[in-house]
Amino acid sequence: MNLDDRLRAAGHALREGSANQVEAAGRLREVLRRAGPVPPGPAMELAPAPARPAASLLRRAQRLALAVNLLLVVALGVALVIVVERGREPEVAARPAPTVATAAPTTTVAPQN
Repeated sequence: MNLDDRLRAAGHALREGSANQVEAAGRLREVLRRAGPVPPGPAMELAPAPARPAASLLRRAQRLALAVNLLLVVALGVALVIVVERGREPEVAARPAPTVATAAPTTTVAPQN
């Protein structure tokens, strides 16, 4: 399956999902229109509104998550730079050993008189 086929399949699934969502919203409106008024009673009592600290805690959690994500991005960026820099430098094992010209040993015979 190539990329074009995958894109077509994703587009088809998206259109189908959108159509299902619109259809469900229409059915919900129909149910609400047909429903009559509900008599007041214990079921109609609303739960107390959430206290302000819950919203504050949620914001703190979101800020903490954002800070952690930013730190992860910075850490990954630094790691990427280090890897790229190391990739540019030749490895120690890959460097050719320095060659030294050596002369072959020779023997010299002194003349006898």
